[in-house]
Amino acid sequence: MKAPMPQGQQQMNIDISQTKDLFCVACKNPYFKKSLRLKHMSAILSPSGEAMLIPVEVLICEKCEKEFNPDESFKQLSEETGESDTEISGSIVDIK
Repeated sequence: MKAPMPQGQQQMNIDISQTKDLFCVACKNPYFKKSLRLKHMSAILSPSGEAMLIPVEVLICEKCEKEFNPDESFKQLSEETGESDTEISGSIVDIK
């Protein structure tokens, strides 16, 4: 299955059968939904000199509503599988 990439980036061939599912560390649910966390940046810190509202996309467990934390999930996966290559480097790929 090919993963669509934003324009200007090279497409990758990803074999989904070679991947491992990640689960919520709190309830072991494998399903997450996209949500937004809003951040406020004061005018003092803002590069424009004006206060800013910054939307940050996060993943929320559909069952217990805990926010997905990649570090916790990869640590749990590493402990369960004994593999040490469970760190993320790069970005999340949205496969449709």
